[in-house]
Amino acid sequence: MPTLISITQPLFSQLDKDEDTVAELKINGTHLILKRFESSVHSPFPNVYEFWGRDGNKLKYNPSREVIQALDSLKWEGDCEIDAELEHTKVHSRKHTIMIHNAMIWNGELLTNKTLGQTRKIVESLFSGNGHLILMDAVERKDYMQLRNLTVYPSIQWKNGYQKIFDKYTPLEEVEGLVIKKLSAKLKVGLHSCPEVKTMWKVRRPHKNYRF
Repeated sequence: MPTLISITQPLFSQLDKDEDTVAELKINGTHLILKRFESSVHSPFPNVYEFWGRDGNKLKYNPSREVIQALDSLKWEGDCEIDAELEHTKVHSRKHTIMIHNAMIWNGELLTNKTLGQTRKIVESLFSGNGHLILMDAVERKDYMQLRNLTVYPSIQWKNGYQKIFDKYTPLEEVEGLVIKKLSAKLKVGLHSCPEVKTMWKVRRPHKNYRF
């Protein structure tokens, strides 16, 4: 789990200046482990998807037709597990939406030997088809307001200006704050009870139920 920090701590400003870090929006959703399997030759469907939680339990989630169509449009390679956020139950106005953060298994290979920067390139390759040119243009322009209207999309990564990004997007009801991560850090895979990760930090907007 990311280490929880406050925007008032000096560490927040230090991370903003660190060229090895990026910030992504922390969405108020359900942490999703999306599993994709190739269908058998006898199946009418090209892909099989399973939706799991970080605690290792299968989610009671019935995806919409639009979610399946969006996932089918991606450029998968073999059996995969993807780290994502599912928006469906926590914010009333946000349903059947998936933000993809990272790849954990790709083409049957566990990616713990890869850095977060390397696995990010795999996420981008998912959306590399001609049908996603407008989507990836929005990612390049850091246009979250356009992406949030889509069904499945990759997270945006900012290299600096974390305070400005925090102030701009946390007024949105689905945005809790930021997650900051080191691109050179190796991928870590574990359940909800795993210890805090020292190469990933979370900063949240003020709330009576949060420490910060």
